[in-house]
Amino acid sequence: NLSSRLKQLQTGNSEELSLAMFSSVNDNKFIEKFLHNKFKSKKLSGEWFELSESDIEYITLLFQVMYFRQQSIQHQPSEAV
Repeated sequence: NLSSRLKQLQTGNSEELSLAMFSSVNDNKFIEKFLHNKFKSKKLSGEWFELSESDIEYITLLFQVMYFRQQSIQHQPSEAV
């Protein structure tokens, strides 16, 4: 649940959090692990990272590509049997 996840992240954070982007992809656990590994040098603690604008653009593009890939696979016509 997105709302409860945001509340969970808000706990212990003095700054008010807001959702900037949301994407639903099939390989979410793989992508999360991939992004944690890619940005490990920018990790502050736990789920918090110090990302640049270009890092955020990279993540946005990655999710856009994955979303469109997922959509094209779901909408491919079935092969005749």
